Amino acid sequence: MVLSFGEKLRKEFFGNLPQFAEAIELVDDKEFYRFHADFLSRLGLTFSHGDYAQNKLIPNSDDVAQKLFERSLNYYPNPRAYLGLGMIFQKKRKFEDSVKILKEGINQFPQNDRLNLCLAVSYMNLQQFVEALSCLARCKENRESLYYMACCYRALGNREAERKYLKKYERTAGIG
Repeated sequence: MVLSFGEKLRKEFFGNLPQFAEAIELVDDKEFYRFHADFLSRLGLTFSHGDYAQNKLIPNSDDVAQKLFERSLNYYPNPRAYLGLGMIFQKKRKFEDSVKILKEGINQFPQNDRLNLCLAVSYMNLQQFVEALSCLARCKENRESLYYMACCYRALGNREAERKYLKKYERTAGIG
């Protein structure tokens, strides 16, 4: 009896969590907009990539995350919200939409490695390897970018450059 009540309570709580998240009311004061954007983007990531993303009792967690990221950006530019939206669009295989939102983010935060990497991945999925390389060039110090650069060069048929970046990638991992 107690266990079934606890299970029902848990199911109802998680089942209604999207509505709770969407109903959050924030103070309408411009001094807080930056903080609202930060909070909403973090909450969005919880639904898209965190604990709530893995919870089968939460319906449509990616849709909730998308709304939270969009709401975040309505308050203030936030790299996490741009990244979250870009990744949501990638999950949905909407790579053109991903490119569009990530480019907006990079216009605001040009040196953000995560945005540049995510944009490169979207370009790679669109078979636009030269564009992907230009994004990856902005974050050469990032280990992941070395691997993706090698992949792009392989796709472009440049085996010499592919080997060069694979060696760099392996050296950063202590492999080679």
